[in-house]
Formats: sequence, C-alpha cells, structure tokens
Amino acid sequence: MAKIEFSQEYLKGKYEYDPITGNFYTYTTKGKKLATGHYNELGYQILSIYGDHYRAHRLAWLYVHGVWPSGVIDHIDNNRANNAINNLRNVTQSTNILNSSVSVKNTTKIKGVSYNKLNNNYKVRIMIKGKTIRKTFGTLEEASKCAFSIYSTTL
Repeated sequence: MAKIEFSQEYLKGKYEYDPITGNFYTYTTKGKKLATGHYNELGYQILSIYGDHYRAHRLAWLYVHGVWPSGVIDHIDNNRANNAINNLRNVTQSTNILNSSVSVKNTTKIKGVSYNKLNNNYKVRIMIKGKTIRKTFGTLEEASKCAFSIYSTTL
C-alpha cells in the first residue's frame, strides 16, 4: 500500500520545523515539544503521519519547498541526523552515491580507490551516470589524485 503524499499545508498543521536546527516540533497541552520519532537502522529520523513512517529529511524538504522531493534527499555533510535545510539537497541517486562516505571495507580509505595485491597496483573505479571509469596506477598518490579529480568535477 502506497504512502499518502499529503500537502505542505497539512504538514505545517501537524509539525513546526526549524530550518536552522533541522528539528521538528509538535504542540501538546503543555506547549511546544521536540518531535523525536525514532531512528531507523540506517540512522534516519522517522516521523509518523497517518500511521505511516516518513523520513524527516524528506518532510523537511516538503515543509520548506512546498513539494515532495523528486529525487533522493542527500545530506551534504553525510550526517543523517542533520536535517537542517542548508544540509539537504534534492539529487539523483547517482549524485547521492558520489557524496557517500568511504566504505569501511576500503583498505586505502580513499573513495573509488582500491589496492590490487595480485598486480601490486592501485585501481580507480568510479561509476558516473551509468558509465564506469577504470584506471590503474603504480602509487596510491597517483590513484588518489585521479579519484579526487573525477569526484570534484562531478559533484
């Protein structure tokens, strides 16, 4: 069953959003209260509306811009708890992936760069708009410069 895509007006009637802090508030008989909801296993804040669960960063986008996001909402600083509007942007899935953190499995600790033990070299592998860029380098420094150059021209 699909979630209900309600209006900005409805959302503003249910919550107050602070675009600086990224916090949502509700009003009770005792006054204004922080709407904490809960955090899912991926670290996103979840709020309930109409009995359905919504990610707070998507609600923040609707609250400020008046429309549901057409793409993925990216947390620019990679902090999923930071729902301040200046930390959110409506992007494609591929742009969101480009802004992701380095995998904990990556032994080089440089996004898009891996070490090839068999050939004793470093490989750059980055996918952009459905096309994979692959390059091989003798040193980590060369591979790192290449990866940084690719990422900086695509973000």
